[in-house]
Amino acid sequence: MEQISDTKTLIVVQQEKLKELQAKLEKIDSEIKSDKKLLVKDGAFISNLGWISILSVTIASIMMGSIGASL
Repeated sequence: MEQISDTKTLIVVQQEKLKELQAKLEKIDSEIKSDKKLLVKDGAFISNLGWISILSVTIASIMMGSIGASL
């Protein structure tokens, strides 16, 4: 049972981080639509989103595998 509660905590933390990233991405998107020039840090943020997405899916897959194995 402890692993399941740890997984739920991890999911909540990931969802909060995802909300923060979504807000930042929406800000960048609005800047693009209003023809503002992007800063170098904005480009770095966009490129890092791909890695963050891959890591999130990997973590979720590992957690689901460990939950399935413990059942």
